[in-house]
Amino acid sequence: MTRSFHNFATAAQKLARKVCTIILIDVSPSMEAPDYPPSRLMAAIAAIIDLLGIKLERHPDDYVGIVKFSGSASIVQSPLPVGSQFEVLKHAALNGLTVGGYTNIAAGLKCAAEALSHHCPVPDRKGGAIKEFFLGLDRGTAPSDASELKCGIQGHVILLTDGDHNCPGFPRDWGKRLKDAGVVIDCIGIGGSPSQVNECLLRDIASVDESGRPRYRFIDDRDALLMEFHEMAKAGYLRKA
Repeated sequence: MTRSFHNFATAAQKLARKVCTIILIDVSPSMEAPDYPPSRLMAAIAAIIDLLGIKLERHPDDYVGIVKFSGSASIVQSPLPVGSQFEVLKHAALNGLTVGGYTNIAAGLKCAAEALSHHCPVPDRKGGAIKEFFLGLDRGTAPSDASELKCGIQGHVILLTDGDHNCPGFPRDWGKRLKDAGVVIDCIGIGGSPSQVNECLLRDIASVDESGRPRYRFIDDRDALLMEFHEMAKAGYLRKA
C-alpha cells in the first residue's frame, strides 16, 4: 500500500538529527528588480548567507546546497556540511547566481531532487532506491519504512521565486515526487504583489504544516525575507527527535 506523504514525512522527521537543505533560487531577469534593495536577487543572496550563518552557529553538521533556475536549472553548489564548508557555500551564493531567461520551476525542482539524491547521504537499505525514486528511474513508491533513512538526514527544499512557471514541464509532479520521498518543501513568493506569482501552484508544491496549511508565504520586503530565512535556518519543525 502506498504511504501518504504526511505519514512518511512525519516519521522521517522523528528520526532526523541533521537536515540537508537545497536552496532553490529563481534567477529570471525580473529578479534584478530594485524593490528589495539593491535587487530581489541580492536580497535573496543576503538571506542565503544569513541562513548559512545561523546554521553554522546552531546546526553545523547540517548540509546546504544551492540550485538556480531560469529557463533551465543547474546545481550551483552540491550539498556540503555547513560547519566545515561555510566559506565555500558563501562563495557559491555570492558568485554563482547569475541571471538567465524564463522561469522553469519544474526544471528547478528536478535539479533539487538530483542534488539531494546524488549528494545527500540518505540511502535506503539497498543503497539506491531513493535516488531512483527522485529521478524517476522507476515507478516505485516512497520507502516503506522511515527507518530506511539510516543516516537520519531530513531532506528540505526552499523554493524562492518572483514569477510563474512559463516553460514545459510539470512542477506539481516534481513537488509530489519530492514530498512522497519525505522531503519537506517551503515555497516563498516575492515581488511587487502576490499576483505576480502563481500562488495556487506554489501552495500545491509546498508541504503542509501540522495544522494542514501549505508551507507557502508571500514576502513583500527585504527585511521580512531575511527574517524568514533566519527562522528556517533553525529548522526546529524538521528536527523532531
